[in-house]
Amino acid sequence: MATCETNYLVAVGVPIATFLLGFFASRFSLSKKERLDHSQRLFQNERELSDRNEAAYKEFKDALASYLSSPSPGLDDFVNISTTGDNYFRKLREIGESMLSSNIREQSSRENFAPKLQEAIEKTLPNYYSTLQEIAKKKGFPYSGQLKRKNYEPIYSAVEKFA
Repeated sequence: MATCETNYLVAVGVPIATFLLGFFASRFSLSKKERLDHSQRLFQNERELSDRNEAAYKEFKDALASYLSSPSPGLDDFVNISTTGDNYFRKLREIGESMLSSNIREQSSRENFAPKLQEAIEKTLPNYYSTLQEIAKKKGFPYSGQLKRKNYEPIYSAVEKFA
């Protein structure tokens, strides 16, 4: 009787256990196609982030160039620099958030995006605020904007992790 129950358990239990093991193993690992699809998604994310960042940077750079070439910069220049700068730094925050959430490849984070974010922290952000303060002071209107880390936390955190 015991051998009959043992044979039955082996005959039924082994296929069930094998099925369950295979099922869970396939759910916790990726097939080659799934890995390639994931890699392609990460690459596509990088391209989109880079393209949007470049467009925002060009607008910001053009606004600064307009300010520098203007014989008498005024409120319009201030607003233009402010809005294009905010847009550019928003794109940089998106890049930082994508880096931190692993929505782009780590190698790309380290080699391509981290240097851009580090330059923004060290040069671009301080110059942005000092330029806005300079324009406001020259034209006599109030501006109390200050560079605060909390406003750009994803940029700082991404640089600390990847640079």
